[in-house]
Amino acid sequence: MSIVQVFYISRCDHSVTPTDVHRIVGSSQVRNRRRQVTGLLAYSGQHFAQVVEGSAAEVDGLLDSISGDPRHQQMKVLQRLEGVPRRFGNWSMHLVDSVARSDEIEKLFNTPDDSVPAATAAQLLDAIAADVHWHHADDLAPEERSRS
Repeated sequence: MSIVQVFYISRCDHSVTPTDVHRIVGSSQVRNRRRQVTGLLAYSGQHFAQVVEGSAAEVDGLLDSISGDPRHQQMKVLQRLEGVPRRFGNWSMHLVDSVARSDEIEKLFNTPDDSVPAATAAQLLDAIAADVHWHHADDLAPEERSRS
């Protein structure tokens, strides 16, 4: 199966609480295991930054669902890669506390659509992934372990 990886950001609806986010992750883990979707969800208190990986049909269906979810506002896809290995293959969905990344994410919202350089998106994703590396190195896909 060819893997698609999508990295997006969205503004978090003001009514979403950390408890809500934990519930989202819990239900996502169950659904994603069945669908063979992996990834991570970063939550800054103001934003979501998420990577989802899987078949194109599953990822695109999930993105359609997320874009209609009122908890996500101004969803902006930063990166879509096709035919890549899973980066977060052992996580059906992993939650990352990204309060420290809030300013970086906000800056990307102020960049006109389609003008976020691929390198900038990759750097943010690498930084978010690095936030969890030292905690969860055994949970990472083998390719990702070599990056830590």
